[in-house]
Amino acid sequence: MNPIVTSTIHGHTVGHAASILTETFTNVVADIVVGYEAEKISGEDNYKRMVNIALDTGAYDKASYFNALLPGELEILEYRKAQGENVQTKSGKWKMSKVCSNSTYSSTKAVVGGALEAGVDLVDADGSIKGKSQLEKETKEAKPEKSADEKLATAYATFINIYGKCTENTQREYASLLKELAEGVLNQDAAA
Repeated sequence: MNPIVTSTIHGHTVGHAASILTETFTNVVADIVVGYEAEKISGEDNYKRMVNIALDTGAYDKASYFNALLPGELEILEYRKAQGENVQTKSGKWKMSKVCSNSTYSSTKAVVGGALEAGVDLVDADGSIKGKSQLEKETKEAKPEKSADEKLATAYATFINIYGKCTENTQREYASLLKELAEGVLNQDAAA
């Protein structure tokens, strides 16, 4: 069993078993992950630090932001692997979901990445970092409404994915409905 260790994390003294919280990492992103692992200590500070990663690296979309975070995330995963945690697939691919056990980290990562992808500024007019809720709202507003054709394509893809999992009776019922729909369209084309 790990001994209880007292340390200072982001200006707070905490007691915990020897773990990731007692490690010193070289990458600022790894340090942010440690902050999130410390039971949300300095949560707002961690959020601002994640936004600053995007600003400092010049990230312009989700992919460039995720690439900026990657070295620190890999440092964390390497540490976890050295501690015997299962952080890789059988083929050796990293399980990125294992970077941080606090879901706030991955949520913040997604919000900042989504805002960048949508072209939403991370700071307001006075240079202050926008709050997470504000970024989420502005990102949602910035996304164009999907056309009926796009919505139908998404619904069809979902239908095809789920159809094979349904009972035979349900499959037959929907096959019949689709046949009626197709016949209706073909009859309209023939009448035109």
